[in-house]
Amino acid sequence: LRTTLNTMPASRISVAARLGLFMALRREEICGLRWSDVDFRNRTLSVIRSIGIQKGGTDKKGTFVKAPKTRGSTRTLPIPDYVFESLKQRRAVMAQDCFSLKAPFSENLYVEGYVDGRYYDPRKLSRDWTSLASSLSLVGTAGKRPTFHDLRHTWATIAIYEGIDIEAVSAY
Repeated sequence: LRTTLNTMPASRISVAARLGLFMALRREEICGLRWSDVDFRNRTLSVIRSIGIQKGGTDKKGTFVKAPKTRGSTRTLPIPDYVFESLKQRRAVMAQDCFSLKAPFSENLYVEGYVDGRYYDPRKLSRDWTSLASSLSLVGTAGKRPTFHDLRHTWATIAIYEGIDIEAVSAY
């Protein structure tokens, strides 16, 4: 997966996969990231919102902006080099798209979103991931196609294997 991501342009799905695999972000958190949450100077990223999916009620397909999943899980994380470069590339692509459409670039735009201000729907991210994983014939340890959430678990497994304390992994 990493080899393939190295050859891919900084598209929504490739940047999202890097954020999931190398920073353990949930798909809803990735979709909720705004450029104002990315501090390029200090190489940190703040997770302060996520995109929720409407459950029940009459509007079963709706999404909405909300706080991260776990109460108190607003956090600031260091950005690894591998993710940092893809975020810089993604920002340049989005700025160019704004310029081409004569739309202003804003720090309030979503990192994985669109120049008109919309965010990337987490369900679309999952579908795009499934397409990418299928095209790469990825298979997880249980012999099944890995889900996007499995990237988060992969990060945790590797971190523990490399000796990071389990409490630190949990806090991250």
